[in-house]
Amino acid sequence: MLTPHRALSGKVVRSLVFLIILTAALSRLGPLHTKSLWLDEITQVSVAQLGIPLFFWQLAFYSGVPLGYLVQMLLLGLGLSEYALRFHAAWFGILTVPLLYVTGRTLSRSATTGLIAAALLALFPLHIQYSQEARPYALFCFLELIAFYCAWRGITENNRLAWWGYALATIGAFNTHYFAALFVVPVALLVAGRAVQLRATPRLALTLIARFLAGVVVAIFTWTLMPWLGIAWISGQRVLGLAPAPDWPAPSLASLPATLYGLRAQLLLTGRFGWLMGGLLLLGLVRLARRQPAAAAFSATWFIVPPLVAAIAFMQRGIPLEPRFVLPILPVYLILVAEGGTAVADAAQMIFPRFRRVEPALALAVTIVLLFFIGARTRAYYAWPKESWREAVRLVVRYAGADDAILVPHMEEVLGIYAPSIQHTLWEPKMLPEIQNVARQRGRLWLVWSPYNEMGAQNADAVLDWLREDGAAEFVGKNGIRVFFWQSGLSPGEMQGIAASLSAPSPLRLVNR
Repeated sequence: MLTPHRALSGKVVRSLVFLIILTAALSRLGPLHTKSLWLDEITQVSVAQLGIPLFFWQLAFYSGVPLGYLVQMLLLGLGLSEYALRFHAAWFGILTVPLLYVTGRTLSRSATTGLIAAALLALFPLHIQYSQEARPYALFCFLELIAFYCAWRGITENNRLAWWGYALATIGAFNTHYFAALFVVPVALLVAGRAVQLRATPRLALTLIARFLAGVVVAIFTWTLMPWLGIAWISGQRVLGLAPAPDWPAPSLASLPATLYGLRAQLLLTGRFGWLMGGLLLLGLVRLARRQPAAAAFSATWFIVPPLVAAIAFMQRGIPLEPRFVLPILPVYLILVAEGGTAVADAAQMIFPRFRRVEPALALAVTIVLLFFIGARTRAYYAWPKESWREAVRLVVRYAGADDAILVPHMEEVLGIYAPSIQHTLWEPKMLPEIQNVARQRGRLWLVWSPYNEMGAQNADAVLDWLREDGAAEFVGKNGIRVFFWQSGLSPGEMQGIAASLSAPSPLRLVNR
């Protein structure tokens, strides 16, 4: 039974859910085209453009799994604009919001919890970010939330249809991201606990275990059908530290706190606002544990185990936990925070039992406060730099001559999206002497470079040092992208003067020396 609403009718609840979905749609669909595609997005689109069967062969070299790329392939007919290429991510991001309402309501038996959780997700910056990237992470989050919901329904209600849903969602998740395997652990623990409870009826316990294992085995079996499994396994071994990786530092437990701090930052658990979110999280977990211990254990395990294992894996590399691996735990995290908000509203109703509107009013107030602080954090959160290839390539295409030498790292992918009809001679960066010879023969050289995706680590520094020492003009973007202009026979001042006369698109600006 759901917690009754003393002042909210079913019609009002449905209206609120619609309003939350509309908010999620506006926050995800509106800004899709405002930012340039960054390299990982461009790579995904380029692989999807290959078509079958070349698509599968190329995907192997990226150690990728296919579902997100296949979805991208199916939607290429919409065009190659940023909006069209990112639409699928926004769509899955929007669908996750009503699904979270249903999941939160079912898990906590409180529609208030479902409403608060959905409202928080609608404006949560981490989820909005990955709902606006042409990458598979919004799909991954959506599929794992389906798996969470179906597993809970299947285990607690012995619902056969729910187990079919869990199996299909797990198959999809396994073929969207390798970290999907980590989310099998919480379900396995819940199945084991329920089987112990059903030990008096062995047949029901065995049926429960068999249904869970069937879904997982089929999902794993789909991996064995993939032609890139061998390459992916090698990549996975390196991530987990099972295979040598000489470019990674030695693992150290001392780096684990820093890695986990990255997780706190993605979930907005830092600073004073972090204390509020953390307090509601613990309060929600306590409330859920008192009313439904199995739900509390399932949610806590889902929230803790996958990111902890991921953090330990990334600890091998000495880097923070990457935000995209945190995304699938976000919905369950928000359910627990929302449950804490519901607990606050329940307490107020107990203190003021005569006032029928106290509970919904206080729940609304808690939601507004959380959304205010989440909105305040959004701007700082989006300060994370990504390459703006669009502006950089437009500058070069606008002013480069037919005989100019142009260097663009990952040129086939980048220029295939932003300059598909360019007629200049293009070539990948190689050794410095060869670059210098070609540049002098052509007379002019353009280089588009990003510190996040270097053009061959051994050559990049040498090329950049030569250009800067020879006085090349340099356009710098706020996100780190750089465009260098060099012309043979000109002094640094003359090159700077030519560059100053060019109209550089935002966010590029000419460096004044």
